[in-house]
Amino acid sequence: MASYTLAQPESDIVVSWLFEPFGYLDSSINLAGVSAREALVALPVLDVAVWIRTNARRADVGEDDWIGCGMVWWIWKNHQVNITPPTRPPETASWVTLLQVWDASLTPAAIQRGTDAGTTYTLHREDGSTFTQPLGQNRQHQKNLIGKVLGVLT
Repeated sequence: MASYTLAQPESDIVVSWLFEPFGYLDSSINLAGVSAREALVALPVLDVAVWIRTNARRADVGEDDWIGCGMVWWIWKNHQVNITPPTRPPETASWVTLLQVWDASLTPAAIQRGTDAGTTYTLHREDGSTFTQPLGQNRQHQKNLIGKVLGVLT
């Protein structure tokens, strides 16, 4: 059975993508004007991937952000879960496309530029606290986690 295990830095990145200010949970707003974060606060056991699937996005919300929110939530919540073809989410094809675009942007040169710059990237925890990670390492961890998830979904 196919599964993936996110290393701590990879898991940190996924959580940050969701919970950073104006991250996926804030930028994904449905037609009723409710953000994914507001829906999650109202119902803490909410499966955000299902919420995305069963709601329509507001017109000013980018399609990639909408799709990405459900995908990143699913990645976080399916860490170490066996994913077989019959249990893959219906959005798998669009998620694979989005992940491939992200993966292509994380070239060795882009990772090296992040390392050479000597800058840090701020990550956000679920509780709102922050910490930093060297930019080059952050990009490498992103590349690693994308490869793991693509390995399960393709």
